[in-house]
Amino acid sequence: MEEKKLTIQEEWLLTKKISVKYSAYCKYESIVTKHINPYLKENKIEELTELHIIHYIDHLINVMNLSTSIVNSIQCTLKAIYRYGERTHGLKKLDFNVIKFSQKSKTKEPLTLEKEMIIWQYCLNNKERISLAMSLGLYAGLRIGEICALKWEDIDLDNSMISITKTVQRLKSENHEHKTQLYILEPKSTSSIRSVILPDSLTEYLKKYNDFITKISLFYQIKKSLWILELFKKILGKYAKLMISMLHFIH
Repeated sequence: MEEKKLTIQEEWLLTKKISVKYSAYCKYESIVTKHINPYLKENKIEELTELHIIHYIDHLINVMNLSTSIVNSIQCTLKAIYRYGERTHGLKKLDFNVIKFSQKSKTKEPLTLEKEMIIWQYCLNNKERISLAMSLGLYAGLRIGEICALKWEDIDLDNSMISITKTVQRLKSENHEHKTQLYILEPKSTSSIRSVILPDSLTEYLKKYNDFITKISLFYQIKKSLWILELFKKILGKYAKLMISMLHFIH
């Protein structure tokens, strides 16, 4: 049986699989599968022009109503694939610099003191792991993935310090037993590896509830981001979105 010939985008993905972090590869694979493969099935890559891609970007923004960050990721991935095709398959040169779209900025409503107190009061009144997670997001500025990767040895209550060295992400499973699984990974950038000084109120809060902090990573208890969203809605009502934004939760 004749072996199926790989497409240019499949070849490009193979080069990425051995040259980037697994989390980055999963992002590329998702973009190729969901967006680029369907587009290139209808439009042969060797026949693309700048006008084709301009129309495609316009379709993503105005018809599919995708966010500018997702559209930018799709465009950058398509450009990288095409550049690979230029080098390895002799595709004609395309000027991607002419393909631009306006970046729509979203205005975020700041968290007021009143709304902050709603969150903090819930944390004080409820001895739960989710309360610890919310307090760390509120007063230490940690991302959800960073909170979920924390272990007791990362928290130095004597010196009011937390060391951030890991993050948790849900990615496509490598063993194929499940569609996805949780991975404890290095942060995306070296600047994310840091020590965070805790305010006195948070240090005392953590000391008070240290029976609820174990050597097991928090993510074993906080597995589903949708569950966190639902709990925020119950606690904060109309303020839930603000809390999620404060935690840098972007999905």
